[in-house]
Amino acid sequence: MGAPGQRGERGATADDGPPPGALPAEEQAVLDAFDRMAPQGTLPWDFEAALRRFEDRGALLPRPRPWFGLPDDLWDRGRGARAAERMLGDVLTVAANLLAEDTRQAVMDATEGVAEATWDALRHLAGRVERLESGAAGLTVEPAVLDLPDPDAAEWVDLLPGWLPADGSAADLPVVVGEAGRTDVVTAVVATGRPTIAVDPRADRIRAAAGTGAAVELADVADHLRRRLPGSLGAVVVSGTVDRASLAGKADLVDQALRALVPGGILVVLATDQASWESALDPVAADLAPGRPLRPETWALVLPRRPVRPVVQVAVHPAARGTVHAVVAEAGR
Repeated sequence: MGAPGQRGERGATADDGPPPGALPAEEQAVLDAFDRMAPQGTLPWDFEAALRRFEDRGALLPRPRPWFGLPDDLWDRGRGARAAERMLGDVLTVAANLLAEDTRQAVMDATEGVAEATWDALRHLAGRVERLESGAAGLTVEPAVLDLPDPDAAEWVDLLPGWLPADGSAADLPVVVGEAGRTDVVTAVVATGRPTIAVDPRADRIRAAAGTGAAVELADVADHLRRRLPGSLGAVVVSGTVDRASLAGKADLVDQALRALVPGGILVVLATDQASWESALDPVAADLAPGRPLRPETWALVLPRRPVRPVVQVAVHPAARGTVHAVVAEAGR
């Protein structure tokens, strides 16, 4: 046997005991149990299998109790064996050290396997996210560099003031017009006397809108609405960007608008007719535009089903003599 506190051969050497170097059956059983919990290696790039491994390993984690040392009354209970007191002390000290060491190693081995499975899952998840992002990015051509048509909403300029809230808190709150595009829509809202904010990501359109008397902001419309406090707007009029955005972009735009509207506020979607949109596109823009306008019937189906806020009613105004349809929705509570 080694000195106290050192690890030597773990086995009895008496003539009637196990052969030299052999382990007692109880200790061998413990070691066998530890071996069954040993890590089995890293799984190759399989998210579901790594998660299953993580769950399986979690069920096998040992639950060792903390080591509090030898009992205080140990020697009092062993006074009848004073002749062997020193030897028993050495034996118990070595056994205690071995038990603590084995427990720590078992925990490290088991948790190492869990960590490997977790990292497998995270690496595979990161790979999936990268593939999704690369697929969503497409050719990474910004719509601003494409020659996309501006919606001609002249047909609705005279009717637009009548769609805005006439009373209640919504009537006193600002109206966001995005994009500014042709300034006739901005001018029509300013003429109602309501605080008006024209938003557009193009500097030339912002300079033109500044002459209408509206406050202006050079920004993406969805980004501007995202910064608004909930219930801080009385109305939102969207055009331009709502035509060319992808389906996810369209959903985000109207969701941010509905979130920013006060109950009773109005969302006006000015959507370009699909046939006129396609006929106005050059071949490059037709190939690379991230999206195209939705039909007014589609907007009438989509708007009441947005999860951000219920819509009380939706009115559809198809284009009669122009190229832009109008969809008017009232935000509920």
